[in-house]
Amino acid sequence: MKQIQSVILLPILLMLSMFFAGCEVYDCEAAETEITTMQVNLSSQPWVENATFTKCNQYADKITEYTDEGCGASQDASLDCEEFTCTIMFTSLFTFGIGQMFADSVTYCTYYDSIGYAMQEMVNAGGCGSYTLDGVAITQAMVDAHTSDGCDYGATTVNSVIPGQGGLTKVNIRGSNELLKFEELLDQIPDNYSSPMRKRLNRILAD
Repeated sequence: MKQIQSVILLPILLMLSMFFAGCEVYDCEAAETEITTMQVNLSSQPWVENATFTKCNQYADKITEYTDEGCGASQDASLDCEEFTCTIMFTSLFTFGIGQMFADSVTYCTYYDSIGYAMQEMVNAGGCGSYTLDGVAITQAMVDAHTSDGCDYGATTVNSVIPGQGGLTKVNIRGSNELLKFEELLDQIPDNYSSPMRKRLNRILAD
């Protein structure tokens, strides 16, 4: 009887060993490290390069994988990458646009390029019509026109690149409804994004 059991158990054990040898155990610790690195990257400046729609989706997918593998929960498990990208890019666009009003020619053109990057990411995220000040979505045609026009110091203003901003000038921007709406938008994003933006905006307006 024992001999029969041995004959039966041996192939079973061999099959099990072959099965588990071909299966990799998910490394939760390594995944957590990767998630932390991706999160730091998303929150690092320049946001127009790091807080992109693609990188956000990669981050969200990694969190889903981590959760599905039973490693635990994540505070960003319900992250909406459209909302994330649209909010970050629109606030960046608004800040760059205001910065142009007070900038020298070199800084002005740097802001101009950054505005183009932010607009492209808004297009990548679906246009972000729900996140602009008057619901006007950013289109690929707008991005292409911005890129084609190129930087012309003093010609491009916040009024021409940001839908729904009204007639902002250096004189009336402080206390404007547009600025109040912008600050409300900043309230919707994490402090590690909003605080640097507020500081930058305050420095610009203090000039």
